[in-house]
Amino acid sequence: MRQSDIKFKKIIFIMLFAMVLQIFIIPNTVFAKTNPKIYISDKLAQSDVSPYIENDRTMVPLRVIAENLGYKVEWDGKNYEVNISNKNLDLKLFIGKKEVINNGKVDITDVAPVIKKDRTFVPLRYIAEAFNQVVIWDEASRSVYITREQDVPTVESDYIGRFVLINNSNLSKVDNDKKTPESLKVGDIGLIMKTEGNLLYLNLIKPVGDAIDDWSFAEGYVPKENCILNPRDQELEILSNVCRLRNGEIQVTDSVNGKSYMVDGNRFVKIKKIEKDRILIELPGGANDAWVTKNNVDFNFEYFIGNPSN
Repeated sequence: MRQSDIKFKKIIFIMLFAMVLQIFIIPNTVFAKTNPKIYISDKLAQSDVSPYIENDRTMVPLRVIAENLGYKVEWDGKNYEVNISNKNLDLKLFIGKKEVINNGKVDITDVAPVIKKDRTFVPLRYIAEAFNQVVIWDEASRSVYITREQDVPTVESDYIGRFVLINNSNLSKVDNDKKTPESLKVGDIGLIMKTEGNLLYLNLIKPVGDAIDDWSFAEGYVPKENCILNPRDQELEILSNVCRLRNGEIQVTDSVNGKSYMVDGNRFVKIKKIEKDRILIELPGGANDAWVTKNNVDFNFEYFIGNPSN
């Protein structure tokens, strides 16, 4: 084969490869750069600048968040400092620095505040948690929800018997000698069995069968900061992996062949996908996933009693 033919084939291959990249990679890049939306108390926060994601952290315009939550914001242009305050909080941030002073104590954020388009941007999760707010990231809609103030029991015993929604699956803050739940995922539902410092010992609802009491015992320690205590229905609908079929016979629709049939209710099922008026659930026994209308499910977990041996 002549050298010119080999060179020509190489050029054709490179051109085809570039076309494939355009088809499969560019859309993902565009999607990745789509700015997230922020909802505060279920209302879209209005701003003249958009939040953005950098290094897997959502950066938000500080004044929009703080003032929507009722905080006072003061800017010190000489020292590039921002002070946020109300009757319970005095928070000082420094542009370009990860050091934060929170009610007189030094803290460290994983991303430093920055100035873009003449606005101060801060890492959303840190600032919302400093404000003691529940923060949920919805990957499907690329939206951040700041729903309410966190519930914080005044005594440790008040944690026992309450349910939590897992909002962060990172278990690095749990010592290696402590048991952790297998296959912990964001959206899991857990029942608090006991507490130990900043840790909660949970039994997780992992549906495996046809009855309300058919679940596997995934259990272990999870940091308190990973959990939303006493989750509300709105928070569960955004994030939960589990719901309950209501009592009685429930009509479902096969997601593959579109046929409808009846199943026994009053059992926990795994959520695969949520749409406006219906939920895609996983059924046991090798059955296809099925659609069920939202009015046939709830997030009533009181039937789950956990592992009595805890």
